Amino acid sequence: MSASTTSPPRVRAWIRTLWSDTIVRTTGFLTLTQGAVSVFGFVFWVLSAHLADANAVGKATALVSASSLIACLSVFGLGGTFMRFLPTSKDSDAMLNSGFIVCFSGALLVSLGYVELLPLVAPKLEFVQRSPLYTVEFVVFTAFNALNILTDSVFLAYQKAKYIFWSDGVIQGSIKILAPFALIAAGVYAVYGAFGIFSSFGSAVLVDVVVSLALIVARLGYGPQLRVRLSALTRTLRYTITTYAVTVLDIIPTLILPTVALDGLGSRQAGYFYIAFQVASIMSGVGVSIAVSALSEGAQGHARLDEVVRRSRFVLAALVSPIFLIGLALAPWVLVIFGSAYRQHASGTLFVLVLAVPAVTLCQWSRALLQITKQLHSLLVSQFLYAAVVLGLSIAVVHKGTTWIAGAYLVGNLVAGIVAGVAFLLRGPQFRDAALPTTEPTG
Repeated sequence: MSASTTSPPRVRAWIRTLWSDTIVRTTGFLTLTQGAVSVFGFVFWVLSAHLADANAVGKATALVSASSLIACLSVFGLGGTFMRFLPTSKDSDAMLNSGFIVCFSGALLVSLGYVELLPLVAPKLEFVQRSPLYTVEFVVFTAFNALNILTDSVFLAYQKAKYIFWSDGVIQGSIKILAPFALIAAGVYAVYGAFGIFSSFGSAVLVDVVVSLALIVARLGYGPQLRVRLSALTRTLRYTITTYAVTVLDIIPTLILPTVALDGLGSRQAGYFYIAFQVASIMSGVGVSIAVSALSEGAQGHARLDEVVRRSRFVLAALVSPIFLIGLALAPWVLVIFGSAYRQHASGTLFVLVLAVPAVTLCQWSRALLQITKQLHSLLVSQFLYAAVVLGLSIAVVHKGTTWIAGAYLVGNLVAGIVAGVAFLLRGPQFRDAALPTTEPTG
């Protein structure tokens, strides 16, 4: 039999074997989700730009950004706790019930506080505060946005990333596209203005959460109850607080870097940096997905740490390396999509940010290993170094241009990744069975 007739079956068998690896499968679905979210998001904002004026679009982007940030902060670190401890919890329903209620209630309070402070923190969005309807919509949609982050963590805990693809990628994306037309048919889209756009975004998130909760009940056997048992959360309180601090430290540099560029170099250069950063973030997204997949795998009661390290390292080498090389080759040309000015002024910045992709991957992966082994002190130190180095260096070199800010981002990730990696190597051998069932964090 010729090689041509035997190769396809062998290839299919190799693909089936590869796809049977839960780390590969989770990474694949997370990557597909990122792609779907990006495509639907792009279509949503193009559609919004055609249905509303630029002023409304600008205000809507600020509302969506504020809602997303508040939602992320209102998860209070419970997402990481769910991923790490749900698979081996003896009372998963109590943990889920308590976590969902704390997250949703906290998001309601935080978002309401944000609305009250709008005259001080975002005067151009003060119109939300003046309308009871807008206030209620903003607060409720933001709370559901926080709950959406937490339901994704549940799916990851049980290695069901395929549901994230369908709920976040397909369903939420589709509703985002259809919702504006529903509001137009109801005759309220134009009246809402910026809130017509935000309502489309919020309604898509709400539907996503309803579908996700239905899947958690139907597929994972969750029994919802409107009752909080704080003991279900306090057993992992130190871990939760640490992961929350890590999340905040991870968010701060990406939020502040555009402001550093804006204050130091002006709005035009800040725009060039923002676009280059978003393009590079897509490339580094695969590495982040693999790190999340490794954490999910390491939380399973049957997992062994050495196997998780070996398999995730193989997937990193197989996927991140070609993405990195392709990114280096395309960096001078990809910005043409946004206009010749972006290629002229942001190509160098994008090239450095692409160089940072392996450093970002190292930082995320080594952080995941510290989370698996519950080395909380090392985790917090490495993440603090990341934020301090990125912000400190970028402020010091901002006068030299956005390429230097990108360099600060590279160095910060590299330093944090090395520190976390060394910490894991020094203590990792003690945790070869770290993924065995336990809800008592140590270290």
